[in-house]
Amino acid sequence: MSIFTDMMAGKISAVTVVEDEQHIAFMEPNPNARGHIICLPKAEVQDLFAMPKADYDALMAFTRRVATALQSA
Repeated sequence: MSIFTDMMAGKISAVTVVEDEQHIAFMEPNPNARGHIICLPKAEVQDLFAMPKADYDALMAFTRRVATALQSA
């Protein structure tokens, strides 16, 4: 388990920005910059490059949608 797993489970406070069936985006509780958002797969993986390519591509598409919305806000 990781700190991100605890955030998704509500054990550590985090503000969810958006989520879908496979992914979640939330505000960083101790941001380095205004609007710092973390996008993660809901399924825990060892690291991004251990993900199947289709899952990795889906996460990148989700992240792009979040970033585009943040840029527009």
